[in-house]
Parts: sequence; structure tokens; C-alpha cells
Amino acid sequence: MLSAKDAVQLARKYMVEIFGTIDGLNVEEIELAEDEQIWSVTMGFWEYIPEPTRQIPNALSSILGPEVRKVRRTYKVLKISANSGNVLSMKIRSVPSADPS
Repeated sequence: MLSAKDAVQLARKYMVEIFGTIDGLNVEEIELAEDEQIWSVTMGFWEYIPEPTRQIPNALSSILGPEVRKVRRTYKVLKISANSGNVLSMKIRSVPSADPS
């Protein structure tokens, strides 16, 4: 049977294989099902929103670039077989935003 550490390593490897380079990829939660057959591993990462949110004043444009892009923390829950180590599913986990806007 896979250990929690093994399940996290498999989840991380799977995410990188699917998405490529991921900023701020971290394990957020891990849980073994009561029947000890499935690990649920929640991974969090920074997702960049493609549209510009505001313009930077001209003095800073040469340093920071012409626009600032908003980022948000995104979470995926991966279900991993505790016996085989196969990733069975990957789903979006919705978390209420702390941002009041």
C-alpha cells in the first residue's frame, strides 16, 4: 500500500505531466478513505487570469511591464489508488474566495 508521502509525490508528478510548469504547487490536504483503498490529495497552485486588471503608471512600465495580471489560488483533488498508485481522477475543488471584490 502507498504511504501518504508516496501519494503526494505521485499527485505532484501527475500534475506536472498534465500542466507542465506550475507556480506555487503545494500539497494542501491528504486523506486516506476509510476502506484504505483511495488517497484523496488536494494540490494548490497559482493560476494566472489572462485579462489585464489594471494599468501600471508609465514610470513603472519599463520595470514591471505594461499590465498586471491577477492571480488566484486554484485547487485540484486527485484520487489515487492506494494499491496500484494509479491516478483515478482529478477534479476542481472550489474554495470560497477571501477576496471581497
